[in-house]
Amino acid sequence: MEEYLDFQPTLTERAQIKQRIETDAGIGQQEDKLRQVTLNWWQQHQQRLIDLPKNKQLMKLRAEFLQTFEAAVRPIGLLDRFKTMGVIASWWEDAYEVSADLKRLANLGFKGLIDSWVDTIRDALEDTESKQSGNKFDALSHKIVPALVPQYLQQLEDAEAEVATLEQEKEAFEQGEEGEASEDGEAVNFVKQLEEQLKELK
Repeated sequence: MEEYLDFQPTLTERAQIKQRIETDAGIGQQEDKLRQVTLNWWQQHQQRLIDLPKNKQLMKLRAEFLQTFEAAVRPIGLLDRFKTMGVIASWWEDAYEVSADLKRLANLGFKGLIDSWVDTIRDALEDTESKQSGNKFDALSHKIVPALVPQYLQQLEDAEAEVATLEQEKEAFEQGEEGEASEDGEAVNFVKQLEEQLKELK
């Protein structure tokens, strides 16, 4: 005979269930254990990834990661065997970039992998046709860009903020008066000035 359990009377709304789980001390302790075990596992096995360009044993590394990660994490009891192994399998196979990067790492080494990243980013930035056709690859969102050109990213962020400000000013002005007069009486096309500033920034 199956046993059914009811929620505590204090739980009157569905949103309270999530809050109760997130604030539960026991669950927090288990999550801390999982975090520490995962960190320990990585410290013990990261050298195998570092050695990949030398031995080129990509599939052997995958099998080792699957087996050892599952053995390390499953005793905590938060995930069953299949979900635990699925963490590595999903990271390795479902994320195309990770899988492709690991193959490049095995064949080209770390320097070759970084060079391939740089070439991909440079090609994407210089390929104006792809930008015009709506290519969704955002070169500046690549993981290596913040390490290579942090100052450029800050300048770009500042410029985008200024563009947003100018566009708001332009819209506000267009909804108000059409123009304003200068001291010599000639009309000043403020909208045109804003459009030129926007064009230069973009």
